[in-house]
Amino acid sequence: MKDDLLILNMLGKRHLPRLLPVILAAAAVVTALLIRNNGAVIKLFGRDHGMTLFVVLTAELICAVEMLKGPSAKQSRYRYTVGMLRISERRVFVDCCVFNVLVFLLIWASVCCAAVISGNALNGAGVYGQSVQGLYAESVLNGLMRIFVPMDDKRVTAGMILFLVSLGIGTTCSSMARMRRKGSGLLPFWILIGFIRAALTNVFGGPMTPIMLWGGMLLTVVSLAAFIFTVSELKSGTNVEVDDGE
Repeated sequence: MKDDLLILNMLGKRHLPRLLPVILAAAAVVTALLIRNNGAVIKLFGRDHGMTLFVVLTAELICAVEMLKGPSAKQSRYRYTVGMLRISERRVFVDCCVFNVLVFLLIWASVCCAAVISGNALNGAGVYGQSVQGLYAESVLNGLMRIFVPMDDKRVTAGMILFLVSLGIGTTCSSMARMRRKGSGLLPFWILIGFIRAALTNVFGGPMTPIMLWGGMLLTVVSLAAFIFTVSELKSGTNVEVDDGE
């Protein structure tokens, strides 16, 4: 357990100083712009808060994938640090999966908070009128907003969580493949494409709810298959030698 915490701490020190400012700044900016412009942040999106938040979320996910993809060189500071610990490669890989999944969930949670804060502020300012039903119909039921209102549509929420879990696992698998020089690391981008297509189904006139759920389940199965394959390729024994290469 101590070594697991050391790995998570190492990952946090490497990635969070770059990720947290992006996550917090994006949430703060989109919240402020939504409130200041009464929801009409970009003329192309009009008053569709869901589309605005979806663009922000997608940009953050792409940024996180780029930051979490890890080193490509075989001899790296990461491998050197891991080599100093009495821990197997498989345990390190699982710890990295857990960390990446938590990062993607944090990104989604930050955008959900922006949606709730801006929605409450606009409602308090009378933008939606006095009708609670009007607020619900215009904001919550407005297509993509279901992604950012957890548990309003349970199947969309479940599908969203599955997409984020698969993205975290896929990013870790791709990172490990690049570091071991056994792949190009494109799995997370295919998962992102699947997520974008599923989320925009409603925009193209289709029912988003079943596509989000089944798409999330399918990509989770794919990422778990990649997880099992990667685990089978890694050593299960603890380190007995220290690699002093940089």
